[in-house]
Amino acid sequence: MAGGFIGPVTYADRVELFGGMRLTRKFIAALVIGVALVALVQGFFDYRRQRDAFDQQMRAEATALGRALARGVAEVWSRDGEAAAREFLLMASSRSEHITARWTWLDSTIRDVPKAPREALAPLAKGEVVVVKDLTTNRLLTYILVHVPEPREGAIEIAQPLGELDKYTSDSLRNEIVGSSAEVILAAALALVLGVLFIGRPISRLAEKARRVGTVDLTGPLRLVLRDELGELANEINLMCERLAEEKTARESAMAQLRHADRLTTVGKLASGLAHELGTPLNVVQGRARLIRDHEVDGAEAVDSARIVIEQAERMTALIRQLLDFARPRALQKATVHVTSLAARVCELVATIARKSNVIVKAPQPDD
Repeated sequence: MAGGFIGPVTYADRVELFGGMRLTRKFIAALVIGVALVALVQGFFDYRRQRDAFDQQMRAEATALGRALARGVAEVWSRDGEAAAREFLLMASSRSEHITARWTWLDSTIRDVPKAPREALAPLAKGEVVVVKDLTTNRLLTYILVHVPEPREGAIEIAQPLGELDKYTSDSLRNEIVGSSAEVILAAALALVLGVLFIGRPISRLAEKARRVGTVDLTGPLRLVLRDELGELANEINLMCERLAEEKTARESAMAQLRHADRLTTVGKLASGLAHELGTPLNVVQGRARLIRDHEVDGAEAVDSARIVIEQAERMTALIRQLLDFARPRALQKATVHVTSLAARVCELVATIARKSNVIVKAPQPDD
């Protein structure tokens, strides 16, 4: 687990990591949804602001142009008459590819009729500029009152196609969608990387450590180089494992001492029985030794007595060795044993105590 944040990741780690990082997926989903909502709201307001700004720009350009044309038409009309003024307006309008200007009579019903509704043109009498959207021709109409030496009221009508506004609006909308999508994708990628590094992998390691603790495997400290709650949790788990390991060691030591004490108690009982068990071979050894010492036997009988002495001595040695082996403290170790032989040795060791209690102990035979 050393190196980086928590060490190199194997294929098994990746399977475990991406198979169980539900918290990371929730974090990523919440972050992406939040970023998407913010980007959507911001994009909507940016789109509205740009559209309104372009619309205001069109209105300002039309108003500035209309006022300039109004002054020129009024001056030419006063000096050279209506025909010259109309010619001036036509020449000025022909200089622009997208903006057209024409003369209108506000009270006319046949010729030079304004395309906007008459009720919409009422503010012209107060000297205001009137701007109207003509949805039938998809144009923006701007009207500016012009004072001419005629008894009738006239105005300049400036028409601007709304196609540019629509194109600008669609381009702005497309750019906002692309930008918002890029922000969401970037946020998702960043959330995935950060989620895996700071949430997914640490939590996966914590879960793995918890499963190991559940199987009483307290080895191998969990190392998370994180200065946050997950790092503190890893440190607490390591401290808990150290305390559990110490308690386990102390408990095993106490159990070993209890087993040894119980074994010593049993040894005491066995020793009292062995004292009686050793009496018979000792009497045999003593009797045979006296025969040999007093020269009451010789030749083959002496050899036979010596053999009996040796056999009885070996029998006593074996009994004492079994008792010492049983009493000797030793660590528990797993080993393969022959059950029948082990049962026979146990029966031989406890036979004396069993006989005192009128109990018959019989070791199983290989064919039983």
